[in-house]
Amino acid sequence: MNLCFFAECRTMLHDMWAPHRQAVIIVLLCLLIQGTGARPEDKGEIAARLNSAGLDLLKQGRIREAVESFRQALERDPENVDCLANLGVALVRQGNPAEAVKVLQRATQRRPNDPRLSSDLAAALGAAGRPHEAVAQMRKSCSLAPHDAVIRRNLGILLADEGDNRDAEKELQVAVGLDPADIEARRALARLYTRESRSQLALAQYRAALRYAPREPGLHFELGEFYQANGKFSKAEAELRVAVNLSDGDPVYHAALGSLALHSGDLGTAETALRRAIELRPTFGDAHRDLGAVLRRQGRLEEATVELRRAAELLPADPEVHFMLGQALKKAGKTDEAAEESLLFQQRSKRAADRNLVNAYVAEGTKLLQTGQVEEAITKLQQALRLDPENARASYNYGLALLFENKPGEAITCFQVALQSQPDNPDALYFLARAYLADDRPEDAAACLRKLMVMRPDDPYVHNGLGVALAKIQDWSNAAAEFKSARRLEPGNAIFENNQTCTENHLRGCALTP
Repeated sequence: MNLCFFAECRTMLHDMWAPHRQAVIIVLLCLLIQGTGARPEDKGEIAARLNSAGLDLLKQGRIREAVESFRQALERDPENVDCLANLGVALVRQGNPAEAVKVLQRATQRRPNDPRLSSDLAAALGAAGRPHEAVAQMRKSCSLAPHDAVIRRNLGILLADEGDNRDAEKELQVAVGLDPADIEARRALARLYTRESRSQLALAQYRAALRYAPREPGLHFELGEFYQANGKFSKAEAELRVAVNLSDGDPVYHAALGSLALHSGDLGTAETALRRAIELRPTFGDAHRDLGAVLRRQGRLEEATVELRRAAELLPADPEVHFMLGQALKKAGKTDEAAEESLLFQQRSKRAADRNLVNAYVAEGTKLLQTGQVEEAITKLQQALRLDPENARASYNYGLALLFENKPGEAITCFQVALQSQPDNPDALYFLARAYLADDRPEDAAACLRKLMVMRPDDPYVHNGLGVALAKIQDWSNAAAEFKSARRLEPGNAIFENNQTCTENHLRGCALTP
């Protein structure tokens, strides 16, 4: 045999095999088990190999294959906590957080004091749209590992997402203190400071992060956006160009550079950058809109119309798109279509204005409620709800105001509306339970508080409220147990003590206080 030919064939086979080696190993392992009737100890070993293979696939970004590998491992060893944990993480990355939560809950039941496992569950809850439960779970992770910088950082990020900037800042500062090189904690701090218009602090965090990771394109991009928002356009352009050079395949960076160039009047640079963004992501609505604006300013109306029509398909709620498309169509003599776009512009603009007005009414109503001006707060919150009847924040605060005004029936409806969009909101659940108690519906109150207990197991007021609800339905022993828990969590609270005594007397000659 020709040895050179043999060597070439071997090389070709190796090249064909390499991209699929991990997946083939998984298949062979599975066939091995099925074909040989492996002993129980063999199944554990093979599960470990499948788990290891899944981790390798996860590192390579081959998420679907990694998920399958972890599933195969769990078929062989269903109680393997590491496999459960890895499957949960992979499912989140695959975009299936609901299943990830179930998998990670199984894992944490088997290993309840593992802080990283608890943290992974919190992340999955957040990805599944259950932010309040995510915060509660991450707080538990922090209690298990108070000096873990990653967990403290993740708690800070969750709190910031929920608008709790004060506690978020504290957690993120702790994370940075524990690990000064944690660029994600510094990035999160910079974002928080930017939202609060604390520009110098934000800039300091971005610069510090870049000292540790000078070639991280996302940091350069965000710093560029920061400079642009603060009117420093030349510095913004410099940072965005660095981001593009470090990651030419990211359409967001090209679109941001193109948008900045459009704002600065550099239409040539803008067109080049925006076309590159669209090449990388053909459905990038913002890039089509801005390219349409560039072409319109260059007098290339036909091309501009094409881009703006595409932008209108992708961004139907954007009033600016309809305005520019209407103007382009009008110049092209297409008056009927221009009139339609003008009408859409007016409608979309009104909706945007209404949203801003709702936010203003809610903010003002909330502030009035916090200062005890309940009637004035009710007026503002009613104005908000007339414009947006399903606004969760307005409904929640309006429910509180109604509860203060001793109108529990109406308050119940408001809290239910708030919970439709935020079903895990612990405050809404708690005050819904309080409203049920005030409306003499203790069974419904107990159901709410049991659900809340999962999120706030160490909240003495939840235990007290549940005790009140149980006492009202004459479940004396369980009511007493809840009051005992409340007193253990907050010793010396006279309300809890009185409620326990009242329950022991079966409510004779006394009243309960939620």
